[in-house]
Amino acid sequence: MGKHNFSYMDLDFSYNDFEAPLDTWRKSRDKRLKVKISIIISLSSIILVALVVVAVLFLFRHNSINSTINDTRAQKNGDIFSIWNYDGTIAYSDIIEVTGDFDIKYCIGTGGYGSVYIAKLPKGKVVAVKKLHRLEAEEKAYLESFTNEINVLTGIRHRNIVRLYGFCYHPRCKFLVYEYIERGSLAYVLGIEAEAVELDWWKRLNIIRGVAHALSYLHHDCMPPLIHRDISSNNILLDADLEPHVGDFGTAKFLNPDSSNRTIRVGTFGYIAPELAYTMVVTEKCDIYSFGVLALEIILGRHPGELISSVSLPNRKDIILHDVLDTRLQSPTQSVAQDLTFSMMLAIACLHTNPKSRPTMQYVSQELGNRTNPHH
Repeated sequence: MGKHNFSYMDLDFSYNDFEAPLDTWRKSRDKRLKVKISIIISLSSIILVALVVVAVLFLFRHNSINSTINDTRAQKNGDIFSIWNYDGTIAYSDIIEVTGDFDIKYCIGTGGYGSVYIAKLPKGKVVAVKKLHRLEAEEKAYLESFTNEINVLTGIRHRNIVRLYGFCYHPRCKFLVYEYIERGSLAYVLGIEAEAVELDWWKRLNIIRGVAHALSYLHHDCMPPLIHRDISSNNILLDADLEPHVGDFGTAKFLNPDSSNRTIRVGTFGYIAPELAYTMVVTEKCDIYSFGVLALEIILGRHPGELISSVSLPNRKDIILHDVLDTRLQSPTQSVAQDLTFSMMLAIACLHTNPKSRPTMQYVSQELGNRTNPHH
């Protein structure tokens, strides 16, 4: 290939040959700059407007909340429920006043990690206040139980589950405020003959049904499923109409599908599923076992005790209904006896030693719901 010899003179061009293209390029550049500048100005305007809107909304919300608080403060001992989410100290002072600074005369019960007080608010509302004991408030386990109950109950609503109205996380003391359930625990009612007699067979069947509905809701309608972990007659409260309300969610646990759900052993002795002794894995089957114990207790009028172990034996004998019924009540009519037998069969199925063989609470709830009740 030959060499090309050339000099700058061979190119033969003048400066004028570039003037037209340069003008075009400059105009194009200026136009692009104008477009860029206008876009930047537009974006800046949008951001500025957005910031102004956010600021206005923030100020409006802040003023609205302050206005609500001020309005509430203007009322003497204002309605605790209208201010609960705004200022816990107002609720705290109201509760202190109506309970006489948690005077023992207002105490209606003592639980595992706190005492329960009745509080009659100025506008006529009556609530139950569970106060964490001073020493327990400093212990991590009790504090976790306290906050766990708040986290669980603020997100669930069911007619057979105790309703949480609010809480106070005050430096001096911590307490939870619930709806007041008049008749107290099922264990209390069953333990006193005059009270137990008032719980006739239909009412007892209704209590079993109500608890089943509540547990079915927790296991199947909550996402993720919620396991109570401490179903017992102490944690079932009865209202003025003797309707049941499941309470005490301090040890309740949401099932995590991405976890082994291993846990420490919790619950009430005599109601704890046997598999928890060696697996330490919590499932909804643990609640189902506890429900089986509870259902038998309601029918027998006492904790089933040895009956649980006898029904678990492979060569168990048939149970004669009349031999195990609460003797404080009159013998049931034939139709009631059929429902009691059916409920006992479901309860015994819930006590199966193999958790996988126990029915679901959804199944139990549906089956009990299909039974006829002359009072409904």
